[in-house]
Amino acid sequence: MGGVGYGTGMAHLPAYQPMIAQAGPVPPGDCWAVEMKWDGIRALLYVEDGRVRIQSRNGANVTAAYPELQMLAGAVGGHSVVLDGEIVAFDDAGHVSFQALQPRMHVSRPARVAELVRAVPVTVMLFDLLHINAASAVRMPYLERRALLEQTVLPGARWQVPVYFPGGADRALVLSRQLGLEGIVCKRSDSPYRLGRRSADWVKVNSVGVGGPEADMLGRSRSSAPPNGVPSWCATAVRGHWKRILAGRRHHVRPGASLGCSRERLIWRNGECQKIASQEADDRIPRVLLFRIR
Repeated sequence: MGGVGYGTGMAHLPAYQPMIAQAGPVPPGDCWAVEMKWDGIRALLYVEDGRVRIQSRNGANVTAAYPELQMLAGAVGGHSVVLDGEIVAFDDAGHVSFQALQPRMHVSRPARVAELVRAVPVTVMLFDLLHINAASAVRMPYLERRALLEQTVLPGARWQVPVYFPGGADRALVLSRQLGLEGIVCKRSDSPYRLGRRSADWVKVNSVGVGGPEADMLGRSRSSAPPNGVPSWCATAVRGHWKRILAGRRHHVRPGASLGCSRERLIWRNGECQKIASQEADDRIPRVLLFRIR
């Protein structure tokens, strides 16, 4: 099931080529899952035998440029996996910034890479799982692959698995703009992973021109409540950029909880909001985290 043309450098993992989203408007219907669109570098990450190999969208080996992502090898429960994601960096205001990421690109000299890791550490936003151990996952529906991804990858300081929004693309699009992100990607819930293809099963929608003064940070009108059956959306702080967030303990969510200790983060995992301690003292540890309230 692997793509052709690219080698992985791994003993047992086959080569894959990334699926590409097609640009367009928000697609109609309720058969879509919605993700934030991250302004970074697309990458496939091959994790096997305690090592991580990072492959760019065009098949180049960029592993040496991002040594901080090697820690991901200890966060997959001993499995051999191929993961799809976006490598991003944050600016001084705590926003995802392609400009901040640019100095990290096309650098392989170890001394210079080490300097840049300290100055501009990167984070990988993981949104798909293509392969686990001896089995390809590309024929599985999107929702099953996402569930497998969330079950497999443990949280870490340099990688996240931001949740998807089951429907509600318009609200997610407003929230994307308010977070300063590029837009959203709508993915058909039952779609397979189409290797190396640009497909209408994934639609990227730009956030420019979306939202306005009547939209609050939850991405809905201040005067309206979400309709029955549609979750509310919220976002935590970006390195404390917002001082108030919606936090939860297990399935019970209470509004207005503070972020707390600056070295703590909240994640949505296994159906609940959990608090974890950051693994590094670096103040650029990302605080971006989207989760849904059930």
